[in-house]
Amino acid sequence: MAAQKDVLKLEIRLLSPDVIVFFSGPTYDGALQVAFSDLTFHQFDSQTATRELAVVRSESLTPLCLRSFHPSYLQRSKRWSTMLDIARWLESHKS
Repeated sequence: MAAQKDVLKLEIRLLSPDVIVFFSGPTYDGALQVAFSDLTFHQFDSQTATRELAVVRSESLTPLCLRSFHPSYLQRSKRWSTMLDIARWLESHKS
């Protein structure tokens, strides 16, 4: 882990994305919080558990950010509609 310290932050800074979707699931929330110490997870909508899909915020993350399960898991668990929810949300938040 020490060898990868700050790699994620540097990648994001270099790429300057408008949107980030962390397909890491809640199991890796701790790893994301190591990279961004002020990272918080917020409810996506009233019907979706934050564990499944969350809006992610940090002072050092300026793009729109979401966190969900990996797409292969969403498909296997019959939650593929989450991908549509993500696409609709991103479309509604375009600047």
